[in-house]
Amino acid sequence: MRKSFILQTVLALAVAATSSFAGASTLYSTADLNDFSSSSEPGAYIISNTNFVGATFHLSSASDISAIGGYFTQFSNDNIFGAILASGASWSTLATSALADVVFSGSGYDQSVALNSPLHLAAGDYQVVFGSGLFGATGDSALVDSQYTLGNPAIKQSFDAGQHTSALSSQDVRITVLGEVSPAPEPEGIAMLLAGMGIVSVLARRRRS
Repeated sequence: MRKSFILQTVLALAVAATSSFAGASTLYSTADLNDFSSSSEPGAYIISNTNFVGATFHLSSASDISAIGGYFTQFSNDNIFGAILASGASWSTLATSALADVVFSGSGYDQSVALNSPLHLAAGDYQVVFGSGLFGATGDSALVDSQYTLGNPAIKQSFDAGQHTSALSSQDVRITVLGEVSPAPEPEGIAMLLAGMGIVSVLARRRRS
């Protein structure tokens, strides 16, 4: 009975200590949304089996990536792929070097698409790339321009399926990475956990006596 109580106490304190951790959110975005949903927006940067578009993003702490997305044209054809790569990986090796990939329609204004399963990444730099002709994607789409650029995003484009890349002529497109960050526990959480350990120690001593 007392052993069960001690176990419940430890679990409750562990939950309390981690309750301040961040939930799923936008971990990276190249631009805030400029919504053209009331008008026809064709998209300025083509995504196809030869045209790839992607951005480098930075994670300040370990994270679980759950979805990627952007603002795509409503005039897409079939589907495109989205993939995550290590920072130094070449786009020409996407088929074998992708850390995660997903196929989706790439239409319907601002959207995000969930990865097949969350991808755990350590802190560091990575790439997210959109294209077609790989992973079963056979269609085309486009990223809509005139978005509200955030900072100085590193967005690139390839016209030969990743063999060569160059900076996008304008960085005003929206690419997003969503997930869950696991920061260090808050000081209050650590204090609660230590207090709980003290309680468990006292109960254990009483049991022995």
